[in-house]
Amino acid sequence: MLLALLAATPARSQETTLVPFSLKDQFDQVHTRDDYRGRIVMMIGSDRKGSKYSRVWRKALADALRGDPGFERLTFLGVADTRGVPFLGSRLGL
Repeated sequence: MLLALLAATPARSQETTLVPFSLKDQFDQVHTRDDYRGRIVMMIGSDRKGSKYSRVWRKALADALRGDPGFERLTFLGVADTRGVPFLGSRLGL
């Protein structure tokens, strides 16, 4: 599982600028840097076999960070490679 942390305002370091990005989800909604301005963004990515662990990682990370400065601005963004998923399955998030 690939785990990447992109932080607009890192909880434990000096403020930095979030790299520009644009991601389209399975419902054709586009997510960009501006959507997350002022947030701490934790991206959790996985392939088809690893997707069942994404919720486990999200909960573990949230539990570990709860109480840290900036926790209330923490946003999780799931990222998955759906190229191997049939069309209907990818639209339903399967």
